[in-house]
Amino acid sequence: MAFAVCPLLPRELEREIFETAAMRHPKLIPTLLQVCHRVHAWVEPLLYRVLLLENFSDPQVSAVEHKSPSFLHNSVRHLFFSTDASIWELIQERLLGCTRIISLFILGPWKPEFLLVLEKLRPQKLYLSVPLSTSEWAQSTLNQSLFLSITHLELFRGDEYDNGTTWEDWAQLATLPSLTHLCLSKPLARDILSPSIIACPRLVVAIGSFGDLDQTSAREFAQGLTISDPRLVIMAILIYKEDWEISAQGGDDFWSRAEGFVARKRRGEIENSCYFLQESTPLPTTTLPLA
Repeated sequence: MAFAVCPLLPRELEREIFETAAMRHPKLIPTLLQVCHRVHAWVEPLLYRVLLLENFSDPQVSAVEHKSPSFLHNSVRHLFFSTDASIWELIQERLLGCTRIISLFILGPWKPEFLLVLEKLRPQKLYLSVPLSTSEWAQSTLNQSLFLSITHLELFRGDEYDNGTTWEDWAQLATLPSLTHLCLSKPLARDILSPSIIACPRLVVAIGSFGDLDQTSAREFAQGLTISDPRLVIMAILIYKEDWEISAQGGDDFWSRAEGFVARKRRGEIENSCYFLQESTPLPTTTLPLA
C-alpha cells in the first residue's frame, strides 16, 4: 500500500531522482511504485518503456491488456513481440497507437498483413526475419512507408542456401532516406553485403552477422571480402534478444560496438582491411547505465 512522503526537495528534482533510479535499476520499479501516488505516476510509465511480448504467459501481456491506449502511447518506446497469433492480435488491438516507438523487434516469420498494421508506427530501429523468397519480398516491401523512418535495419534469413537473390532485387535499400546502419545475417551478407556498402554511401556501418557458434565462418568470410571499406564489420553476435533488451534499457548493443570498431579503424588503431570484430566476452549482466 502506498504511503505519504513529505517532499523535502523541489518537485522537479524529486521527480528526476526517482525517474533516474527507475531507469538505472528497472527491477526496482515495482518497489518505487509503492512510495506514494505522485511517484507512482512518474515511475509507472517506465515499467512499460520496454515491452517483451513473446507469448501469452508473459506478465506484461496482461498488464498491456488493462492499460489505456493513451497511457501506452506515452509509455512504450521499445517493443519486442513474436508473430504468435494471440500476440499479433494484442498488437493490433492495443499497441497501434504507440507511434513513439523507437525500436521494434519482430520474432518469427514475416506475414504480408504486417505492413497494413505496422505502417502506422514509425520506428527508428527494426529487426525482422525475411521470407526465403527474399527477392520477391524485397521488391514488394522495402518501398513501403514502414521503412521511411528506419535508421537501423537488421534483416535475418535463416537458410544457408543460395536462392539466387541479387543486389538488383534489393536496390531499394539505397533509396531509404534515413538508413545509416544495416545488418544482414549470414545468407544475406553473402549475397548483398558488398554491393550494399557501395550503393548506400550514407551508411555509417554495414554488418554481416553470424551466430555465436559460427566464429570460424565469420572470420573466414571477413578474410574473403574483396572490397575495401572501413565501414564493413563482420561479427558473431551472441544472443540477439538479450542484446536488443540491453540496448533498450540504455546499454551498448552490437550497433554501438560495431561503430566503435569502425572508429578505431578510422583513427588508424586497426587496419582498414580488418573486418572481423572478435567478441569473446559475454553480454553484460550488471546494472545498465541511464539511456
